[in-house]
Amino acid sequence: MILSIGILALIGTAASAARLAAQGRRATRTAALATAQLEALRSQDCGALAGGSRSAGRWTVTWSVSGGNAAARGVTVVVEEPAPDSVRRHVFAGVVPC
Repeated sequence: MILSIGILALIGTAASAARLAAQGRRATRTAALATAQLEALRSQDCGALAGGSRSAGRWTVTWSVSGGNAAARGVTVVVEEPAPDSVRRHVFAGVVPC
C-alpha cells in the first residue's frame, strides 16, 4: 500500500517535470526568435525599418516599428505559437538606435 502511494507520487512528479521542461523549451525558442528578429532590425538603416512578418516552423513572428525620433526607433516583436486550444502570443519590445 505505501509502495503504491510512493510510486503514484513519483509518476505525478515525473509528468509535472516533463511539462515544465517542455514549457522551458518553448520559452527558449520563442525568446531566440524574438532576439534574432530584433538583431536583424538593428542591422538595418533606420530609414529602411518597417513592420513585417515571417514564419519560423510552427511559429509566426510579426514586428512593428514605431516612429521614435532621430536617435532611435521603438520595435515590438510578437511571436505566436499554436497551442492545442488557442494561440500563445509572446510580446517583446526593444529600441533600435539610429
